[in-house]
Amino acid sequence: MIVVADTSPINYLVRIETIDVLPQLYGTVIIPFAVLLELRAEGSPAAVLQWADNLPDWIAVDHTELSFEADVERLGAGERAAITLATQIGASLVLVDDLPARRAVKRRGLVAAGTLAVLKDAEEAHLADFEQGVSELQKLGFRMTAELVEEIRRD
Repeated sequence: MIVVADTSPINYLVRIETIDVLPQLYGTVIIPFAVLLELRAEGSPAAVLQWADNLPDWIAVDHTELSFEADVERLGAGERAAITLATQIGASLVLVDDLPARRAVKRRGLVAAGTLAVLKDAEEAHLADFEQGVSELQKLGFRMTAELVEEIRRD
């Protein structure tokens, strides 16, 4: 399985101390260099900075120079890079939270999953508790609607 991640899922999974579910669920996770730069940006939470400065061996950083299609120009740098890289390498899954970014992933015929979907997968694999993860994300100000949480619970 080829998995490419944007900044947000990595950021939030680190902050709720659930990042280690990714290799157990998906194996290697590829992040574009732009995502690494966002994770290391000034103002990032200390836990995220520490994690990004000591990447685990299951993270692969891709340094490919990417050219973007017009429909992703309004997205953040990490989102643009993740979507473009995922398209170029034919990723099986793109980890991305932002709704416009998820729509761009789906327009390309790829599968998108956000932080909540990762937590649901982790719960189904007995690696994490979905409800606890949702509660921790809420404390951090993670934007999610009650409808989205319900939809993920049902899937």
